[in-house]
Amino acid sequence: MAMRGRKRGQWFDHKAGTGGDLFDLVAVELCGLGSAQEDFHRVLQEAARFCGMAEGQSIDIEALTARKAAQRAEGARQEAADAKRKATLVRALQARSEPLTGSPAAVYLKARGIAALPEGWSYLPPVSGLAVRHPDKPALMAWAIDADGKATGGQRILINEDGSPAELDPRKFSFGSIGGSPARIAAQAEGGPLCIAEGPETAAAIAQATGFEVWAVFGAGQFASAPAPLNRQVILCPDRDAPDSPASEAFNRACDELRSQGVNLWVARAPEPEGSKRDLADTLQERGAEAVRAAIADAKPYARDSKGRFTGAGALPAEPLPMPDFLSPEEARDRIRAEVRQFLEKAAQWQAAKAILDKYNEASDRFDKGQRKTEPTMPDGEIIETAQGHPPVLALAAYPGAGKSRIAREVLAEFDLSAFGGGDVLFVAPTLRLAEEAATHAQELQAGWHVTRGRSALQPGMSTPMCQRAEEAERVAKAGLRVKPTLCARKDDEEPVLCSYHNSCAYIHQWDGLGEAPALRFEASAYLTVESDGSGRKTGLQVIDESIWRLFTRKADLTFDGWLRPRKVTPKTKGKAAPTPAERHQADALAADMQKAAEDVLRALQAGQSLAGLSYTAEDFRAYARAERGPDVLAVHPNASDEKIRAALDEREAGDLDAGKRATVWAILAECLEKGLTDTQRLRVVRDVPPPRSGEKRDVLRATWFVEPPRDVATLLLDADATPEIVDRMFPGAELVQVDLRPNAEVVQISDRTFSNTSLKNPELRKQAVELVWAEVLADILQGKRGVLVVATKKVVQQFFEDAGHIFEGMTDAEVSQFMQNSKLHGARWLWFGPAALGLNTWQGFGTAIVFGREELPVDALEDLLRAMRGDTGEELQLVPEDAKGNKRLPREAVSYLMADGSGAAAQVTVHPDTMGRALQIQTRELATRQTFERLRLATAEERKRVVLACNVPIPGLPVDKLVTWDELGPSRFEAAQAEAAQRGGVLRLSAAGLAQDAPKTFPTQKAAARWLESSEGKKAVNTPAPLIRYNISGAGGINPKQVSLRLQGQRGPKPTPALVVLPGDARAMAEAQIGPLAMFNERTYLRREVSKEDVTGTVPKMLENPSPEPERAEIAGPKREAVRQEVRIARRSAAAQVARAIAGGASKPKDIQSQTGLPSEKAGTALRRMQEAGIVYQWRPGRFVLNFEAKELASILTRRSSSLR
Repeated sequence: MAMRGRKRGQWFDHKAGTGGDLFDLVAVELCGLGSAQEDFHRVLQEAARFCGMAEGQSIDIEALTARKAAQRAEGARQEAADAKRKATLVRALQARSEPLTGSPAAVYLKARGIAALPEGWSYLPPVSGLAVRHPDKPALMAWAIDADGKATGGQRILINEDGSPAELDPRKFSFGSIGGSPARIAAQAEGGPLCIAEGPETAAAIAQATGFEVWAVFGAGQFASAPAPLNRQVILCPDRDAPDSPASEAFNRACDELRSQGVNLWVARAPEPEGSKRDLADTLQERGAEAVRAAIADAKPYARDSKGRFTGAGALPAEPLPMPDFLSPEEARDRIRAEVRQFLEKAAQWQAAKAILDKYNEASDRFDKGQRKTEPTMPDGEIIETAQGHPPVLALAAYPGAGKSRIAREVLAEFDLSAFGGGDVLFVAPTLRLAEEAATHAQELQAGWHVTRGRSALQPGMSTPMCQRAEEAERVAKAGLRVKPTLCARKDDEEPVLCSYHNSCAYIHQWDGLGEAPALRFEASAYLTVESDGSGRKTGLQVIDESIWRLFTRKADLTFDGWLRPRKVTPKTKGKAAPTPAERHQADALAADMQKAAEDVLRALQAGQSLAGLSYTAEDFRAYARAERGPDVLAVHPNASDEKIRAALDEREAGDLDAGKRATVWAILAECLEKGLTDTQRLRVVRDVPPPRSGEKRDVLRATWFVEPPRDVATLLLDADATPEIVDRMFPGAELVQVDLRPNAEVVQISDRTFSNTSLKNPELRKQAVELVWAEVLADILQGKRGVLVVATKKVVQQFFEDAGHIFEGMTDAEVSQFMQNSKLHGARWLWFGPAALGLNTWQGFGTAIVFGREELPVDALEDLLRAMRGDTGEELQLVPEDAKGNKRLPREAVSYLMADGSGAAAQVTVHPDTMGRALQIQTRELATRQTFERLRLATAEERKRVVLACNVPIPGLPVDKLVTWDELGPSRFEAAQAEAAQRGGVLRLSAAGLAQDAPKTFPTQKAAARWLESSEGKKAVNTPAPLIRYNISGAGGINPKQVSLRLQGQRGPKPTPALVVLPGDARAMAEAQIGPLAMFNERTYLRREVSKEDVTGTVPKMLENPSPEPERAEIAGPKREAVRQEVRIARRSAAAQVARAIAGGASKPKDIQSQTGLPSEKAGTALRRMQEAGIVYQWRPGRFVLNFEAKELASILTRRSSSLR
């Protein structure tokens, strides 16, 4: 019985399944009724007698009123005395309190990770003579402050003299009046939300980590009393109490109250286990301030799901987005083919015009030198204009899976490659493996076959690398040296010096099989970033498959020591002669200039000063860059022995490895001055950067820059993710063509969660995610078993594997990746965001994709890309400002979904304020998400597929069929149990022990299962099992689980165990395979019933049409009643026959059966029990019985089992 709160006086008997108010209690316990409604007059009489009131006794209203008034007066007097006593205690405690600084209370806070002591808090030494608990203990004092700034109470947090926590439970005691008077910690800077924490230590942790204004309300029950403002964002930060705990219920009520007042309410949860009672102070102590800031930043607008859990705000109303001009797959292929063919013709025209102009310029030059008699004829203006223009570039942004790469190769196979100026056509793919796949297709078309393999790549069909010095080549490249002149071939006094392996080198001779005619060749996209692919062949056209912009962004960090280290410049000499004193002096002078310039530059960057104040020219900086780089080859020649080359590399690697980075910094400074810029956006000082491996954080000089891609030939970009901003930065003036296809998939997206990496650290949320995977896997099995692909960040995917018991200790990152990508977990395959998914068709036959969260770059990482792409181009960058703590938080904006039904909806998501920054964010977040689920090749799927996006970030151009909350998407407990049972064999027994054994993750203990079975949710679910319709692709029919009764060999007790078989196939065989040999097994083929209004009144509910494809049961009612009676004629006089006839006639309750049969209560009960044991009757819900067989089967069954029914 609830003794306080909104439900006080209400009770429930879990064993009997009865409950109600106080009158119902009297009815059940004193009158023997089912409820007070059955005979309310009698209940009133019995209640009066219980209270000592005689029947007919009148009530003295005046005496009652006077008594109530006296009670109110006494209450007011006691309340005033209590307020006076509390105020006196507060003043006495204030008088004895001491400052925090240097006190044991400060030691206590520091041990909890709180170094910033809250202003106004105090230390209270042991006190005596005051009415407080444990006066012998010192305490940390957090004062409750009202709106006028007056202390009205507070909380004593008991500690020991050394600052350690007192060994008491509890050790935190409130005093005075705390309602409406929170402990207040002022903000360290203007703006920001108001955070309200449950306890003082949590408030201090949040204030230290964020700098926001923070209040503490001294307990979950006090959140509602906080005088929260209506004109600012308010973030509540509760402890991690269990969802069904009194603290959680009090917090939920407080949220409802504050929201009803109009408070802009948000909730931030600590990344701690649910039910652990831990808070953000624990987070600060164990994970640091960044984790606290992340939790506050991940706050969700207040909303609660059907289970009382907090969720995000859900979708916002918005104007509908216009639907793209979707093409059919056939139309898209025709469009792509036409665009590629048209572009190749344009590229050929440019090459032809360029050849004509080059020929004219050569002839004109010879004429000017007197080497030609006649002046050549100038080409017409159109040819000159075409030839002098940039090489044509087409970016074809066709939807993933549209077939753009394959079509491009088919068109190239039909085209005359000699039209591209005599150069090869290079088809560039993201990886060597994808380049090989493309070459295989081209070979089938008889269009090309050659694949360029790097020095470290394995020779085809062999286990040895292409280059016998592959390891040395990698070291040379990493050292910033040129590989070919260092290891392969170099001229010395005009004589070529070759590697000793040159004549037999597979790498050098891999192009020998190509003739002089232009060829279609294939390479990995990494070759675009180097000076040459090593072939020495001319390129006439390049086709670039997939996105490449990341290949050309660079970032380098230089420690201050690395930047300021003393320079040593190698003197320039003539020939091989030793340097002269003058050359040495010149080199030393240059080194000294560089040293001073390095100090001046760092000082200016640290102070935020302009470059204009530095007394250096662009040529100075260029000279410094050349001096830093030094020689670009090793001193030893290619024909040296392997030992000598390795020794030279050892010496190089032991030297100054930062020289290349410093040269880049000088080059960036030179470019800025050459452009007339007085500041640089690509160089900055970054504080507290963790080292690459281990060690203390340090300040660094960070350089970000962009390497210009090859633009000297016509280029066809095949990039589904191409966007105008990035394409124009890569290839200015490029043409962008969009080809949109509608994915043949039902897209379901949640609107109230982002599923950040931080939130997925919560084991409870991961458990819910696994339950969704189970449900989707089961639905996939029931609809054809095509396969389920689950996507998340790599770190989160690994956490799911570790949760399942996989141990990766001792494995390399590559081994872990390979294992996870090739292994099933929870019946699904797993993948993560990033290049691992690009271009792969491994999962194109799968039917479902589930995406948890998104890949979200930190603000600094995103802005490093922005600085590299657009820094120092003369355009102002819209960067995210730092707050008082030096943190950066992206602003939130409403971004619209493309709704499949034409409606409008949006979500509040983080959006970078810069145009290019937003384009980069879309590339790395939204479109990276699309690339993963598009591994299912949705656009060209013949059968409809399903995409579940467990993240509220809208994906551009993706029509969303259903926008739901996480609570609506996730399976119920019973659905999760069925799905888990499917993972373990397919059988779910509907008993407490069976649920705990067949679905142990859903029901960890038998007691938990028993409680659920006794709940209204459990009773309804078990008695009306439904198919997983929510997890079906729209249009696909649901499949009901088979309902069976079974008994294990040796099983005790009179009743068989009801169960569900959730997988298709031989139900008995599955049951025995999962739980062991059976003594009895019966499939129930009656119609399942739904709880309805008639159930409450006692009328037998109408049977529903069974959607299952299994043979339907005849309806036992109405016209068939007479046939049933005829079937049981052979046992007409037996009690079992009479009971069967009564049930067939509509009786379902024991008292109705007794009434219809006229049998004594004991005899009817015995017959009913024996019929249950024999499997003839089934109790479909407590106190409700139905026949377990067809009407036509009853006669033979009663006859066969007559002995057991006597």
